[in-house]
Amino acid sequence: MKNVITIADKEIRAYFASPIAYATLFLFLLISGFSFNYSVYKENSSEMLSIFLVMIYLLILIIPAITMHLFAEERKSGTIELLMTYPLQDWEVVLGKFSAGFLLFIGMMLLTFHFPLFLFMWGNPDPGAIVTGYLGLLLLGGTFLSIGLLSTSLTSSPNVAFMIGAGILFAFFLLGRIVVVIAGTGPIADFLSYISLIEHFRNFTMGIINSRDIVFFLSVIFFMLFASIRVVEIRRWKS
Repeated sequence: MKNVITIADKEIRAYFASPIAYATLFLFLLISGFSFNYSVYKENSSEMLSIFLVMIYLLILIIPAITMHLFAEERKSGTIELLMTYPLQDWEVVLGKFSAGFLLFIGMMLLTFHFPLFLFMWGNPDPGAIVTGYLGLLLLGGTFLSIGLLSTSLTSSPNVAFMIGAGILFAFFLLGRIVVVIAGTGPIADFLSYISLIEHFRNFTMGIINSRDIVFFLSVIFFMLFASIRVVEIRRWKS
């Protein structure tokens, strides 16, 4: 695990060496803050549901922006070849980069903890729904990151990696809508509902922890990381 920690530390330092990191965090907090104020003052709401949904919209774009440089930029600049000469296992490289992105994501979530604190000061929100909502966000964010990591491992262009990642996440987001609009009910609707990330997240926002949802998110994360390891392994042998 020492190599994983070393790679994660390197990626976090590199990320915060760029003004993009601070701009991303600023925009995330700014838009989330506006949404929170609108929900509390305009809609007189004491729940976090609308804020969680806004965060998801933002993360569909922010997560690919975080992950697009993890492999694609190194491959574009040629530093990935240097990295591969070190005595590192492919899984250590992938897990280290994923850990860096996940730690950054956790930091973003910590910066929003004042939202529920204000709700408790002004109203009577459901603490269970808030706690499970954040748990759901962690699982959803980890899933988004694993998809973004696979996207950036497939190309040497950060821009292409961003478009692939954002496109996949947006498609997963639309699945929940397609179930209602097109599929209706039946086996097709059940299948689309099951693979919809938002449908699995919905229970968490209502204070419900369902093992089915947890297993789904963890399975997607594991599969995407496994696929990323295989891609890195294939590219190593080709080079």
